Amino acid sequence: MNKLTLCIASISALLILNDFNQRFISTDQHKTTTIEIELPQALQVPLLSQASFDALQLMYGSFQSEETEQNTQPGTAIPTAEQQAAQQGRLLTVFAGDNALTLKAVINDAQQYVLIAQKNLKTGQQEVVKYANGAELSGYVISVQSNTQVELTNNNQHISLMMYKGAA
Repeated sequence: MNKLTLCIASISALLILNDFNQRFISTDQHKTTTIEIELPQALQVPLLSQASFDALQLMYGSFQSEETEQNTQPGTAIPTAEQQAAQQGRLLTVFAGDNALTLKAVINDAQQYVLIAQKNLKTGQQEVVKYANGAELSGYVISVQSNTQVELTNNNQHISLMMYKGAA
Protein backbone atom coordinates (compact mmCIF):
# COMPACT_ATOMS: atom_id res chain seq x y z
CA MET A 1 0.00 0.00 0.00
CA ASN A 2 2.94 2.30 0.69
CA LYS A 3 4.34 1.53 -2.75
CA LEU A 4 0.98 2.33 -4.37
CA THR A 5 0.76 5.67 -2.56
CA LEU A 6 4.35 6.49 -3.49
CA CYS A 7 3.68 5.61 -7.14
CA ILE A 8 0.53 7.79 -7.31
CA ALA A 9 2.34 10.68 -5.60
CA SER A 10 5.26 10.38 -8.07
CA ILE A 11 2.98 10.35 -11.11
CA SER A 12 1.02 13.33 -9.75
CA ALA A 13 4.24 15.26 -9.10
CA LEU A 14 5.48 14.54 -12.63
CA LEU A 15 2.19 15.70 -14.13
CA ILE A 16 2.25 18.90 -12.05
CA LEU A 17 5.86 19.63 -13.06
CA ASN A 18 5.04 18.95 -16.71
CA ASP A 19 2.04 21.31 -16.54
CA PHE A 20 4.13 24.01 -14.82
CA ASN A 21 6.84 23.63 -17.47
CA GLN A 22 4.37 23.94 -20.35
CA ARG A 23 2.60 26.97 -18.92
CA PHE A 24 5.44 29.08 -17.53
CA ILE A 25 8.90 27.87 -18.55
CA SER A 26 8.56 26.53 -22.07
CA THR A 27 10.23 28.73 -24.67
CA ASP A 28 8.42 27.21 -27.65
CA GLN A 29 6.43 29.65 -29.70
CA HIS A 30 2.73 28.98 -29.40
CA LYS A 31 0.93 28.79 -32.68
CA THR A 32 -1.76 31.39 -33.15
CA THR A 33 -4.90 30.60 -35.01
CA THR A 34 -6.65 33.26 -37.04
CA ILE A 35 -10.40 33.03 -37.14
CA GLU A 36 -12.18 34.92 -39.87
CA ILE A 37 -15.74 35.89 -39.09
CA GLU A 38 -18.03 37.02 -41.84
CA LEU A 39 -20.05 40.05 -40.79
CA PRO A 40 -23.79 39.74 -41.31
CA GLN A 41 -25.40 41.66 -44.12
CA ALA A 42 -27.77 44.51 -43.33
CA LEU A 43 -31.30 43.23 -42.97
CA GLN A 44 -33.59 44.49 -45.69
CA VAL A 45 -36.99 45.28 -44.22
CA PRO A 46 -39.81 44.53 -46.61
CA LEU A 47 -41.94 47.56 -47.42
CA LEU A 48 -45.65 47.56 -48.10
CA SER A 49 -46.80 48.25 -51.58
CA GLN A 50 -48.84 51.43 -52.02
CA ALA A 51 -51.97 49.34 -52.66
CA SER A 52 -51.51 47.43 -49.38
CA PHE A 53 -50.83 50.66 -47.49
CA ASP A 54 -54.00 52.26 -48.91
CA ALA A 55 -56.04 49.16 -48.01
CA LEU A 56 -54.77 49.30 -44.40
CA GLN A 57 -55.46 53.04 -44.19
CA LEU A 58 -59.00 52.44 -45.42
CA MET A 59 -59.55 49.56 -43.01
CA TYR A 60 -58.15 51.27 -39.87
CA GLY A 61 -58.78 54.91 -40.75
CA SER A 62 -62.02 54.99 -38.77
CA PHE A 63 -60.02 54.37 -35.56
CA GLN A 64 -57.82 57.43 -36.02
CA SER A 65 -58.87 60.39 -33.93
CA GLU A 66 -59.39 63.59 -35.92
CA GLU A 67 -58.72 65.68 -32.80
CA THR A 68 -55.30 64.10 -32.26
CA GLU A 69 -54.47 64.53 -35.93
CA GLN A 70 -55.29 68.24 -35.83
CA ASN A 71 -53.21 68.85 -32.71
CA THR A 72 -50.12 67.18 -34.16
CA GLN A 73 -49.97 69.05 -37.47
CA PRO A 74 -47.53 71.98 -37.64
CA GLY A 75 -49.30 75.24 -38.32
CA THR A 76 -52.43 74.15 -36.45
CA ALA A 77 -54.66 77.07 -35.56
CA ILE A 78 -53.67 78.35 -32.14
CA PRO A 79 -56.59 78.99 -29.79
CA THR A 80 -57.16 82.63 -28.95
CA ALA A 81 -56.34 84.04 -25.52
CA GLU A 82 -60.06 83.96 -24.64
CA GLN A 83 -60.35 80.31 -25.67
CA GLN A 84 -57.23 79.47 -23.66
CA ALA A 85 -58.62 81.31 -20.63
CA ALA A 86 -61.86 79.34 -20.96
CA GLN A 87 -60.08 75.97 -20.63
CA GLN A 88 -61.41 74.21 -17.52
CA GLY A 89 -61.80 70.73 -16.11
CA ARG A 90 -60.01 67.52 -16.97
CA LEU A 91 -58.03 67.73 -20.22
CA LEU A 92 -55.44 65.66 -22.05
CA THR A 93 -53.97 68.71 -23.83
CA VAL A 94 -53.79 72.27 -22.55
CA PHE A 95 -53.03 75.21 -24.81
CA ALA A 96 -50.75 77.89 -23.37
CA GLY A 97 -49.56 80.58 -25.75
CA ASP A 98 -48.19 78.93 -28.90
CA ASN A 99 -47.72 75.59 -27.12
CA ALA A 100 -49.83 72.51 -26.60
CA LEU A 101 -48.97 70.91 -23.23
CA THR A 102 -49.31 67.17 -22.66
CA LEU A 103 -48.48 65.30 -19.44
CA LYS A 104 -45.96 62.50 -20.05
CA ALA A 105 -44.98 61.35 -16.53
CA VAL A 106 -45.22 62.08 -12.82
CA ILE A 107 -42.06 61.00 -11.02
CA ASN A 108 -41.91 60.50 -7.26
CA ASP A 109 -38.24 60.61 -6.37
CA ALA A 110 -36.64 62.49 -3.48
CA GLN A 111 -38.68 65.38 -4.91
CA GLN A 112 -41.83 65.13 -7.03
CA TYR A 113 -41.54 66.36 -10.57
CA VAL A 114 -43.41 66.03 -13.83
CA LEU A 115 -42.43 65.61 -17.46
CA ILE A 116 -44.54 67.71 -19.80
CA ALA A 117 -44.33 67.65 -23.60
CA GLN A 118 -44.48 71.14 -25.05
CA LYS A 119 -45.32 71.24 -28.73
CA ASN A 120 -45.00 74.55 -30.53
CA LEU A 121 -48.03 74.74 -32.79
CA LYS A 122 -46.37 77.18 -35.20
CA THR A 123 -43.19 75.21 -35.86
CA GLY A 124 -44.27 71.68 -34.92
CA GLN A 125 -41.21 71.24 -32.68
CA GLN A 126 -41.77 69.25 -29.51
CA GLU A 127 -39.65 68.92 -26.39
CA VAL A 128 -40.20 67.20 -23.06
CA VAL A 129 -39.40 69.46 -20.10
CA LYS A 130 -38.99 68.52 -16.43
CA TYR A 131 -40.83 70.67 -13.86
CA ALA A 132 -40.75 70.42 -10.07
CA ASN A 133 -43.98 70.27 -8.07
CA GLY A 134 -45.03 73.92 -7.51
CA ALA A 135 -43.10 75.27 -10.52
CA GLU A 136 -44.57 77.78 -12.96
CA LEU A 137 -45.30 76.90 -16.57
CA SER A 138 -46.62 79.57 -18.96
CA GLY A 139 -48.37 81.37 -16.09
CA TYR A 140 -49.79 78.16 -14.57
CA VAL A 141 -48.65 76.77 -11.21
CA ILE A 142 -48.15 73.00 -11.33
CA SER A 143 -49.33 70.80 -8.46
CA VAL A 144 -49.19 67.01 -8.54
CA GLN A 145 -52.54 65.34 -7.82
CA SER A 146 -51.74 61.69 -8.58
CA ASN A 147 -49.41 59.49 -10.64
CA THR A 148 -51.37 60.32 -13.78
CA GLN A 149 -52.71 63.80 -13.14
CA VAL A 150 -51.47 67.31 -12.30
CA GLU A 151 -53.41 70.48 -11.67
CA LEU A 152 -52.56 73.70 -13.49
CA THR A 153 -53.77 76.82 -11.70
CA ASN A 154 -53.80 80.37 -13.02
CA ASN A 155 -55.88 82.86 -10.96
CA ASN A 156 -59.46 81.44 -11.17
CA GLN A 157 -58.60 78.90 -13.86
CA HIS A 158 -58.16 75.29 -12.66
CA ILE A 159 -57.20 72.62 -15.18
CA SER A 160 -56.52 68.96 -14.45
CA LEU A 161 -53.97 67.78 -17.00
CA MET A 162 -54.17 64.00 -17.32
CA MET A 163 -52.00 61.43 -19.07
CA TYR A 164 -55.03 59.51 -20.30
CA LYS A 165 -58.77 59.34 -19.77
CA GLY A 166 -60.04 56.21 -18.10
CA ALA A 167 -63.17 54.33 -19.14
CA ALA A 168 -66.31 56.19 -18.13
